[in-house]
Amino acid sequence: MRPALMLSILALFTGACASFPEGTFEQSLRPTAPDYSLEENWAALPSRNDEADRFPKGYPERQQEAGVDIFFLHPTIYTGKKKGETL
Repeated sequence: MRPALMLSILALFTGACASFPEGTFEQSLRPTAPDYSLEENWAALPSRNDEADRFPKGYPERQQEAGVDIFFLHPTIYTGKKKGETL
C-alpha cells in the first residue's frame, strides 16, 4: 500500500474517533445507595424470568451449568447534545 494512502486511512480512523465535549458540566448531588436486599432494586435475578434470561436463537440454554455469573456494564456515552435534546 502506498504511504499516502495508509496515512489517509490512519487520519480518517483517528479523526473519526475524536470527540471533545463543549460547555460546562453541572454538578449534581449523589443519590442515596439502593437497598439491594429489596428485589425491586435488581434488574435481573435468578428467581424471576427477565431480560437477563434471553439468549441467541439456535444456541442451547446452559445457564444452570455456568460456573460463574457474568454481567456487562455499558460505558457512558457523551453525545454532545444539550440537556433535554434527543438524538
